[in-house]
Amino acid sequence: MSRASDVAKLITNGGTIVDGNIAFADGHGIDFSATSDGSGTMSSELLDFYEEGFWSPALTAGSGGSSIISGTNTASYTRMGRLVYLQLRTNCSSSSSSQLYISGLPFANAGGNAQHGVIAEHGTQGGSCYASSQTEFAVYNNDGGTFTASNASGVLRGTIIYQTS
Repeated sequence: MSRASDVAKLITNGGTIVDGNIAFADGHGIDFSATSDGSGTMSSELLDFYEEGFWSPALTAGSGGSSIISGTNTASYTRMGRLVYLQLRTNCSSSSSSQLYISGLPFANAGGNAQHGVIAEHGTQGGSCYASSQTEFAVYNNDGGTFTASNASGVLRGTIIYQTS
């Protein structure tokens, strides 16, 4: 195959070359169907979304409660297909015994049990978080108890992985 015929196929199948990068029309992407070797039931082998950037998390004492962010906030995300990977590092200050919630997600989560993450307050308090709605995660201690807003006081770090629609 010649380079010209490869480019023609790319353009005919919904792709373009923009400034040296391959760009796909909406609904198109990289098709991995030639490797359909999974043992489960596959719904798609098309990688049709990739994005990375920064997000603005809201950390609150209670669902929809008052903010406990008190300083520097660094939060990034990467989305590949339906999978969203979040990282955050923020300074928090609270004496509230209300459960800690994280919202402000860059993409709504699809719900279900596959939405989870890990949280640590500067290495002294650890916990897990689970989706409490499509826009919010509730945080729990490692023993399953409530991770309160006061537990988050100091430098809070976390990673959350979830699926979006």
